[in-house]
Amino acid sequence: ARVRCACATMCTILASNAAAFPTLRASTDPVPGRVSLLVPVRDEEANLRRTLSGLLAQPAHEILILDDGSSDATAQVVRELAGDDQRVRLLAGAPLPTGWTGKPWACHQLALNATGDVLVFCDADVTLAPGALAAVLTALDQLLLVADDEAHSPFEQLKAEPAAPGVKNLQQEITKLQRLRELA
Repeated sequence: ARVRCACATMCTILASNAAAFPTLRASTDPVPGRVSLLVPVRDEEANLRRTLSGLLAQPAHEILILDDGSSDATAQVVRELAGDDQRVRLLAGAPLPTGWTGKPWACHQLALNATGDVLVFCDADVTLAPGALAAVLTALDQLLLVADDEAHSPFEQLKAEPAAPGVKNLQQEITKLQRLRELA
């Protein structure tokens, strides 16, 4: 009976996620502004060949990969696959401070080093299809649409009054990151 209940619960969760999360379609729209693709990695040698080829296919301003103390050939694979692509920067993670956990600390370091107007975080086991970054930014643009005549681009709209409470939280987080960047 417990197994059936667990299976039913999992099916319900999967169905809810499928209904709630939109399926993005690859987009050929140009990517506006400077977009940073940020990837925290640790012992991801096996995944990086597939992941990095998908990242390199995106029209991002920069691709930052933070190696958080890998014990395998992760850094070597990044250097090999990036070749002379000037957009790719391999960063060495700093020691974990008290009160932090691994991935949030790695993402924090990536955010502080990013120079883009928009930061897109990606896990090392995710493969992006061509047009994925433009599709994500198009979805972001749709979320940030507001009735403010003075906001003309998605990046300007981040400063406008958000249409939904969730967007307000995103706006606050972006402001916090900007302040942290100024302090660094």
